[in-house]
Amino acid sequence: DLFGSCLGTEEHILRTPWHHTVMLDTGGDVFVVGWKQDLLNREDELSFITTVYFEGNPWLLVRVVIDEKSGFELNDEDLSIDLIKQGCGMIIKNTSENPNLPSSVIHQATMTSLIKHFGLVVLK
Repeated sequence: DLFGSCLGTEEHILRTPWHHTVMLDTGGDVFVVGWKQDLLNREDELSFITTVYFEGNPWLLVRVVIDEKSGFELNDEDLSIDLIKQGCGMIIKNTSENPNLPSSVIHQATMTSLIKHFGLVVLK
């Protein structure tokens, strides 16, 4: 809802892409539009927010939920995410110091949400 309240404020303003940021919250499987700093504040101990790039440009934010049963901890610098085509397919690369990071570290709800919204998801 681009005309709704902007993240808890009672103001009804048009949230335009040149003033706001789009984030896919994979924990709730919803797209959220708001001010970037407000969106970044949605991180918690079991999730992090990272930027998705398309052709080298920042495209949107994604909140990635970590599966606590995996025993691993991740942050936004451990994964890089690139869109293959605009809105269709993505590549998630392991950029952490652990080359053997299992895919199970990403919560199943996050993977389901990414596949639902972007189709193909490649893990490298």
